[in-house]
Amino acid sequence: MNCEITILVENTTPIAPLKGEYGFAAYVKTDVMNILFDTGLGEALIPNAKLLGKNLSEIHTIVISHGHFDHTGGVLPFAKMFGGRPLYCHPKMFGRRPHVLDDGSSRDIGCAFSRAEFRAVGGNIRYANKLTLIAPGIYLSGEIPRIHEFEDVGGNFIKINASGESEKDCIPDDMALFIDHPDGLIILSGCAHAGILNTIDYAKIALKKDKILCYLGGTHLLHASDYRIKKTIEYLNSLKIGTVVASHCTGFKATCMLSRDLTCEFIKGETGIHLNFKGE
Repeated sequence: MNCEITILVENTTPIAPLKGEYGFAAYVKTDVMNILFDTGLGEALIPNAKLLGKNLSEIHTIVISHGHFDHTGGVLPFAKMFGGRPLYCHPKMFGRRPHVLDDGSSRDIGCAFSRAEFRAVGGNIRYANKLTLIAPGIYLSGEIPRIHEFEDVGGNFIKINASGESEKDCIPDDMALFIDHPDGLIILSGCAHAGILNTIDYAKIALKKDKILCYLGGTHLLHASDYRIKKTIEYLNSLKIGTVVASHCTGFKATCMLSRDLTCEFIKGETGIHLNFKGE
């Protein structure tokens, strides 16, 4: 299977006139399906795709990694311009997720659209809470088991439950895309709230493959302790992994440490970066 991945939305870009935007989105082109993986905040997706020569009308399906605003903001603008598409997500993706600001006020950082809004523009929601085959060789992880004790969701996240009360949000809807490439597994993650190591381990177990060709996406090490970052690097170095492309919520300190200490190829993922994995 041939697989090309282009980052359409990321916090930064080294290429003018592309837009850096807080969030993440990637165009995944394969022999069997073209996937829009996450959509950013909503302003950069369409202009960046046009500048990069990526025809979004050729997208077959949308995959959303989790229900935060910086990954779902481009869904409605995309659907209004290019028409509804099947959208894969976790059933717990929707709901209020308040974030308390320094001044004591709060804002909702949850999903940027409702089920009704997406259906109104012709979209079709397909839920997945377990490993789901979406095309030959392409899987959505479903919920990711959390086995590494030092990995957490990466912050103090809150959600509003069915009773209208706030409670801790473990972000169970965090999922990843697994591509079974002949040279190894390709893993795409939006933020890895489930933990980058938990995500990689689950891909290996679920698909019964040991070799990781590439991990690409957020790692949510932005607020991680030095201990967690060092443990993460140690574990990554023990794996058969080709390339790590760390983006979005990785943070400056963690990016520097990963770049310095990883023994595999390391790339700082930014808007406009293109990777081509040729198959047999």
